[in-house]
This record gives sequence, structure tokens and C-alpha cells, in this order.
Amino acid sequence: MLGSIYRNTSTLGTGVILVLVGQSMRTGNFTLGDFSLFVYLLNSMGDLTTFAGMLWARYKQLDVSVKRMYHLMENAPLNALVEHSKINLMDELPAVHYPDKNASHRLEELVADHLTFHYPDSSNGIDDISLKVKRGSLTVITGRIGSGKTTLLRTILGLLPADSGTLKWNDEVIKDAGNFFYSATLFLHSTSATFV
Repeated sequence: MLGSIYRNTSTLGTGVILVLVGQSMRTGNFTLGDFSLFVYLLNSMGDLTTFAGMLWARYKQLDVSVKRMYHLMENAPLNALVEHSKINLMDELPAVHYPDKNASHRLEELVADHLTFHYPDSSNGIDDISLKVKRGSLTVITGRIGSGKTTLLRTILGLLPADSGTLKWNDEVIKDAGNFFYSATLFLHSTSATFV
């Protein structure tokens, strides 16, 4: 909306001037040269306002993007978003260390018991959700938009801190779900259950 308004400033301004000075142009008080000069200057001013409007719109978009990134970073220090990190474009890629797996890593049953999470200063979230996912089963979580499907999944994976409730992996309580599910290979390769 901002972009559209600012881009059409000169066109709208020219139209307004034509309406206002039409009578003066007939009587000769507002000459064609005056009108030409005004339209020329209006174009320049229009370019300036267009640039200012686009800059303001981009700033608002940037503000939304930064807030979303901070929201995903959850409790990380604010400067972590702009912290410089080495990117290996030409060097050898760093070795990937996978955790050693044993029998307890193989998913037999994942249980969420009375899981609750509410967003800060809001009643939105999930309340008292219990579910059981067994190996080899298909679990489908359905509901309306905004009913908490994604919030539930993010709470189970530890991306959001649960207010109350427990998670169990093969009857063992998961104390820190974020670190527990950190290794994607551990979760994805060890379970045949699917979240939708």
C-alpha cells in the first residue's frame, strides 16, 4: 500500500493541479509554461517521495523479518543474529560427528503427557495435550488454522519450552527436549512414525 501510494504521488498531484487550475488556465493567470514547470518539479518531488516510501516500506519489512528471526533464536543473545561465522567455501568441510547409537535410541514409543505451552502475554498455545506415538504407526494431527498444531510439534521437539507436562521416549523422561532431538539423524532414522 505504501509503495503504491508513493509511486502514484506525481500522477495524483498532476490530476489535482489540473482540476484546481483549469479555470485559471482559461483566463491566462496560470500559463502553459507555469504548468509545465510545475509538472516537471512535481515529477522530481514524486521520485523523492517514492524513494522515501519504498525505504520506509523496506524498513518495516526488515523489522518484521528481524523479529521473526529473534523469535526463532529463543533466548539467544541479541548480537548472535549478526555474529560473524566462518563459512567454508574453499577449505575442507568440517567433519560431522554422529552420536553413538544403542538400543535405547530406537523409538518404540513416544509419549506426551499433559503437555501445555502458552505464548508470553497471550492465551494462545496448547493446553493439556496427551498423545502416544508407537513405532510403525502413523499419527496425524489435524485442526483449524491457529488451533495449535505447529505449536504442539514445536513443543514436543523442544523448540518451545513447555509450561507443564512430560515427554517420554521409550518410558524414559526427556528432561531437555531441545538437546534430545538436536540430532536430526537420531530422530528421523530411529522412528518410523510420521507427524503431519
